[in-house]
Amino acid sequence: MRKITLAAALAAFALPLLADWNVHVNIGSPPYYGYAPAEVVYVERYVPAYDVPLVFVAARHARVRPVVIADAYRYGGWNHVCSRYRVPRHMLLAPAAPPPVVLYAPYGLPHPRHYRKAFKPHKRDWR
Repeated sequence: MRKITLAAALAAFALPLLADWNVHVNIGSPPYYGYAPAEVVYVERYVPAYDVPLVFVAARHARVRPVVIADAYRYGGWNHVCSRYRVPRHMLLAPAAPPPVVLYAPYGLPHPRHYRKAFKPHKRDWR
């Protein structure tokens, strides 16, 4: 019981002293969160600037260091990286344009023109 009381008294006394300290936590700069600056510099040196973020995406998916992905990229390009580390290509190469618009047809596809009922609405359709 004395130990708990002593610990509580020390905590009550120490907390106001710790409140004056400025504590900062830096987890990295975007988009390279969690990677050492030396690895970022290595990747930026040996990989073109437009492919640098893709190296970090592939490294996160393959669960290896970015340096390993950069070496594989230098050896054989993205085909080598995808085949060796099982990184899907759709993660690396996103389409540049927005996805196409999908039209909604509530009653399925229309009838082919050679049927007699092709231009006649179905009984369940609205009039």
